[in-house]
Amino acid sequence: LRKNMFRYKGPKGVKIGCVLDEQMSKEGLKLQTDIAITTPHYLTKLIEDNDVDPSKLRVVIYDEADLGLEQTSDDNLKLLFDNEEKRRQFSRVSYLVGATVTESLGNLAVKDEILPEGKSFIATATRFAPLRKEGEELPGE
Repeated sequence: LRKNMFRYKGPKGVKIGCVLDEQMSKEGLKLQTDIAITTPHYLTKLIEDNDVDPSKLRVVIYDEADLGLEQTSDDNLKLLFDNEEKRRQFSRVSYLVGATVTESLGNLAVKDEILPEGKSFIATATRFAPLRKEGEELPGE
């Protein structure tokens, strides 16, 4: 018996929503979800349709970040990774994940204030590290 990860119900009480194709995108995230799984293309639609409110996100995990950052509009990146704590309802941690994502790409995103400094991390097959503006050292380094 082969299990389908998209049918996984998760821990009791945690609501998971998934939008990966046109049909799902027409339906949107009808229920309040704790975890939303989507692609850059459909993320834009979910934000525009108010299915995802970036100000309420607590954790953003951006898988295949090198490609995903290219495929997401600058406006939606700013909404998704907004660094203005006044506009966010919760504190947020951001992760860039991918086999080919580079630390310099993540640090550039921090430098350009797309990702919040001190709350953004990179995870690759060989490294997990906080992101920072190029040339800056973290306390204790």
